[in-house]
Amino acid sequence: MASQIGQFKIPITLQDNWKTYGHDFKLGMAKIRVYIRKHYAITEYTAEVLKFSVGDGYAYYVVVQEEPFQIAHVAVGDNYTIPDNEVRKLTMDDVKRIVGITRERDRKLFISQFNNW
Repeated sequence: MASQIGQFKIPITLQDNWKTYGHDFKLGMAKIRVYIRKHYAITEYTAEVLKFSVGDGYAYYVVVQEEPFQIAHVAVGDNYTIPDNEVRKLTMDDVKRIVGITRERDRKLFISQFNNW
């Protein structure tokens, strides 16, 4: 079961500058991941990003450590969250499944770009 230990904030919104939002978002997430890897034990899933569809956007969380299992909310954009009871229900098996799906999607996207040359 997960415990939520806090929140990281990426201070951007689409209204700030929609042209640089994607870049600013990736940069903010990279900084969070570096911070976590610097201050917590590095394991396979440390600093992995979990993305949940909410409303017209996403709620972002990041794995802080696996043992004890802790995650943190990433406040960005509209600052969507999932209900606290859903956060507490998350297990490392859920993280492995979510991250596995994301990694496979990214791998297929990467390969497809070379197939289209």
